[in-house]
Amino acid sequence: MYKNLWNKAFESSKLLTIGLAMTCPSLAETADTKSRRLVIEEVMVTAQKREQSIRDVPISLLAIDAEFMAEKGITDFSELANFVPNVKMRTDNGAGINMNIRGFAKQSGNTAFDQAVGLLVDGVPYNDNDFFTTGMIDIARIEVLRGPQGTLLGKNTTAGLINITTRRPGDEYSGYVDMQGGDYDHKRVEAAFGGPLINSLINFRVALLSDKRDGVFTNTTADIEEDPRSFFPGNRKDLLTRDRESIRLKLEMPDFLGSLWGVQFEYAEVGSIGNATEIAHMDDELVNYLRQFDPNLNTTPFDFIGSTNDPGFNDRTVKKAVFYNESAFGDWGLDTTLAWAHVGGYVATGDPTPAPLFGASIATDKPQWNLDIVLTSPMLFDGALEFTTGLFFEDRLLKTESLLEIADEPFAGAIAAEAGNSVVPPTV
Repeated sequence: MYKNLWNKAFESSKLLTIGLAMTCPSLAETADTKSRRLVIEEVMVTAQKREQSIRDVPISLLAIDAEFMAEKGITDFSELANFVPNVKMRTDNGAGINMNIRGFAKQSGNTAFDQAVGLLVDGVPYNDNDFFTTGMIDIARIEVLRGPQGTLLGKNTTAGLINITTRRPGDEYSGYVDMQGGDYDHKRVEAAFGGPLINSLINFRVALLSDKRDGVFTNTTADIEEDPRSFFPGNRKDLLTRDRESIRLKLEMPDFLGSLWGVQFEYAEVGSIGNATEIAHMDDELVNYLRQFDPNLNTTPFDFIGSTNDPGFNDRTVKKAVFYNESAFGDWGLDTTLAWAHVGGYVATGDPTPAPLFGASIATDKPQWNLDIVLTSPMLFDGALEFTTGLFFEDRLLKTESLLEIADEPFAGAIAAEAGNSVVPPTV
């Protein structure tokens, strides 16, 4: 569906490697070259709060790096799930977000329930499904941990965890631009650039994302003059749209007072129109009643065509600020992370019919604070023991305001039609 239009990296070492490979295809391979080709590159992960080889981690774990993501065109959690067994992720489903590992997931739409799949980004836990909606930007590595991870990573990991590591600032200038386009007027632009801000003292990296796409779901009721009783005026022909914009800034002092110090800030806006709900079955009496509102009422399920007078919408804003320090005392490591995050927004949805039966909306305000201090030991007692210990504090707040409205006459008419009673044609 999607076609990668342009992906150019401004990293001289990568370009040089490609150039050599293209200009020397006829050189005979030496024994040393063959031996190097047989070596499998060691994959390092941080699934257990320390950097380890993936072979040493006793967890059902899959690690995906930036190169693989670029090759396969992975830009979203929904696309990531295509390459991870026993994992299903849907972040493109209007107001409903479904993160599922081994069949376990949070009930979609219930803001009070903790999620079953945890999200860890650069060592910070984000314990709300709304944080999954911002898309992927400037990713270095993604680790998918299947199964409960409560020992080191908290209670919100009963199904598993998505551990994301973003690219860090470096002491050399580098960057990239990735542009994609596709069906439904899809336009996606991701770019990042970084390097030394003050030589030998402060490095920076900034990343930007714009991801826009028209709807993939057709709404027949949009062709009808809008009912003035609509709860959310402004009906639209194409539903399940996507609109994401993000920016992230990282600043690091790699060697200040003998340790690494860093801060990062992120801001994202996410929006979509419609939740693409189709009715699987409807009695003939109710169909006849609803066709008075839309003669083109679609009753065929699973064809991405629906008929709704109030498709609804959702808008979310995500803000993050993180301070971190990485210190080493000999072979011992001490990492401290202090983070604040806020996700809030407004979700509105109506019934999946062309009649203005009901409309529901919910406004959410969800700030959180996290403090995580982790101490990691080297191998002790001749390699017999190593341990990880630490202190974790979290303060989360959930504020919601809900509203449900019902249009009396159309609602009563739908109930009467369902019961098989004669129905007076609806009036406006």
